[in-house]
Amino acid sequence: MANRPHLCLSSSQRKDDHDKQIVLTVEVIAADIMQAATPVAVIGRFQDLTLCGLDRQCHQQISGKQSREQEFGGKLSELLDHGVFASHLGQLFLIPYKSVPLSPTYLLLAGMGEVGEFGPDELRLLMTNITMSLAIMGYDEFATVLIGVGNRSLSHGVALPQWMQGIVEGLQHSWPHIHSRSFRVKFYENNCKLVKHYCRHLNKIIAAIPREKDNDVQIKIQLLDSTFSQSSSRDQASPNVYENNSETNTVRRVDILSPSNSKEMAIDISQTKLVFRKLQYSAISDDALLSVREIEIQDYFAKRLPHFLNGVTNSFDSEIESFGRLVTNYLVPNDIQNALFNQSPITLVVDRRTAALPWEVAVKDVCGETRFLGVNPGIVRQFRTPVSGRQAVAPVLNKKLSILIIADPAGGKYRLPNAAKEGFEVALEFDHINQKWGGILKIQITLRIGCSADKQSNSVIVESTRSLTNVVKSAKPCDPMEVLSQIVNGDYDIIHYAGHSVFENGRAGWLFGEDCVFSASELMRLRRAPRLVFANACHSSDIGADQREDQLSEQASLAEAFFGRGVKNYIGTGWQVQDDKAREIAVTFYQNALNYPKPAVLGEALRIARKKCFRDYDSTWAAYQHYGQWNDRLINISETDIP
Repeated sequence: MANRPHLCLSSSQRKDDHDKQIVLTVEVIAADIMQAATPVAVIGRFQDLTLCGLDRQCHQQISGKQSREQEFGGKLSELLDHGVFASHLGQLFLIPYKSVPLSPTYLLLAGMGEVGEFGPDELRLLMTNITMSLAIMGYDEFATVLIGVGNRSLSHGVALPQWMQGIVEGLQHSWPHIHSRSFRVKFYENNCKLVKHYCRHLNKIIAAIPREKDNDVQIKIQLLDSTFSQSSSRDQASPNVYENNSETNTVRRVDILSPSNSKEMAIDISQTKLVFRKLQYSAISDDALLSVREIEIQDYFAKRLPHFLNGVTNSFDSEIESFGRLVTNYLVPNDIQNALFNQSPITLVVDRRTAALPWEVAVKDVCGETRFLGVNPGIVRQFRTPVSGRQAVAPVLNKKLSILIIADPAGGKYRLPNAAKEGFEVALEFDHINQKWGGILKIQITLRIGCSADKQSNSVIVESTRSLTNVVKSAKPCDPMEVLSQIVNGDYDIIHYAGHSVFENGRAGWLFGEDCVFSASELMRLRRAPRLVFANACHSSDIGADQREDQLSEQASLAEAFFGRGVKNYIGTGWQVQDDKAREIAVTFYQNALNYPKPAVLGEALRIARKKCFRDYDSTWAAYQHYGQWNDRLINISETDIP
């Protein structure tokens, strides 16, 4: 099919500047990149790891069925294993590849640095290096995927603008050494749905690229959407049950930050010292691109918002709605409010300080309907920047689930019978889910309930797990050392915790015993990263406003520490909740996240659980905070797996 031009956009320029113009064509192609007849195909690689993210498509194609490709793939893998090709950020290696017709002549191995440190700025730098290097070497074309997108790093919405800007800057830096006044980037994606999504966003991104000064190189950008007549390998494969699930959404993004480079401003009024802090907002979605908005709020009110909410959420009445309107109207600029309260879910990007604020309870009237952000349209949180340090590796997403349940581990005066009850009920729900899938899904549970020092715990566990022999692999009371070993050395998809959460000496963590707390420092030893951590933790309600904000910030730091070790989704509570409602939300969440035959994405599963609680006129829903990806899932099952 012929190429269809979508956009031709350029900066205004004078006639005598025409020689300093470069025509950049970005062609979006629905196909596998290793099928491209192109001089160079770019592959991204994290340091000390195999090819990652969407770039793994290239590796799979290299190791394909044809013997020459297979031989080359084996040799490349061996060289990578021996460290011949380093992958520090920005390092490039050009490798001859021409093994079969209709394939690249060279592979450009692009270093992405260490896992966990590859962010938007790093992607922009890498694309600048790639484009500039190839242009100066005499190439006028290369093929690439959206590097860095996938399980380990960036979302599509975050990556795409930096990817585009990096290419533009690479061409500008290559002047006057560039050999051609035209340049083509072939952007490959073998998911046709994403191709359409990319084209829509690239149109907006290109339009938003700032015009250069008259004496700078002018980049004239053409965007082409090319559709191949043959279906891609991914489209030919058995459809995944998630691909057609209406619960998978395009998620909008809003950043809410407390700028690190801005100091709090203090004003003396008589004997009173007023302290102000700044909040910065920006938003991007299918229908909105808002630049930075900045507001100042008084520190007194910011600190007391979370503390006040803890006192009004014991029942659902007009008080919590009034409080939600205060959160919206006091903290959020009007145009950002319009971006927040829409039909599609929102990803809220926060730092540790803005994470302490109760965004889920924000409320606004839209088309005659009162909408709480946590219920409609739904919300997930993410941290502003990836945490430095090497990440643990997540389990393979497949038809198996390995689950660790830790409930009421402390014992003694910290004993929580309702937490132990939650552990059993969650295990029972997993057993029901396992039965519904009829052998398609295989669930194994490691159950740690009660304290090992409690003599009654072992007999209670043995009696209570008699009916769960199909899913429970191991069941016994909690010994802090053994539980730590399970967390650090285990290979679990899910860790579910029900017990005390403590905040002491500036650290937050899970209470395993009177003098034993599992904190962020222990997470640094994690060898395998669970796909989900769900923490129904009991908080102290007897603290002041200043301590409450510090506590919430430290709780966010615990979630951030999980992310730093590669955990992609963390669900926890912001304040004290009722035990029965906590169990109900956890059970409802798992019912929907593992629903037969079409499991919900994690963001939607929690939204449904919140909404059920909301409809029961209980405000427990507002306490739950999900840090992670709205569209992530716990299992990978295709339609052909289901009878």
